Amino acid sequence: MKTILIGLGALLLFSCTKKGGAPLPEVTYNLYNYSSGSAQSAGTFTIQQRGDKNAALTIRLNTSYFVPGVNLTASIVTSDTTSPTLVYANLKPVNGGNGTSVTNPVISSGTSTPVPYQTLTGLTGYSVQILNGANVQAKGPIQ
Repeated sequence: MKTILIGLGALLLFSCTKKGGAPLPEVTYNLYNYSSGSAQSAGTFTIQQRGDKNAALTIRLNTSYFVPGVNLTASIVTSDTTSPTLVYANLKPVNGGNGTSVTNPVISSGTSTPVPYQTLTGLTGYSVQILNGANVQAKGPIQ
């Protein structure tokens, strides 16, 4: 009886543990607010690789940039200031009350398909932008 209980305990332990292996890659970048004329830290965004090799993106605003009762628009846009801003991907709205958003997976606006992690982290000239109406609440480059 004792052997059966130990065997069941071991079986439960191993069936509840996470599969081994290296953690999936992720990279975190800073967000800034420029409304005062200089860059002020406004939070971070993290691009994570999903198990299917596509990308997920999490936004975390600093508390001073929370806007309770408002959902803030978030997107990945071109950073080039000499041409009109183009949207690469629309992201889930940022909850103004807690400053967070999770987009899983990131979907390309042009193809309506998931964006691979390597593609998103390899972009140059693009930024994550959070808008409060027409005002830029925070913005940070994908570097």
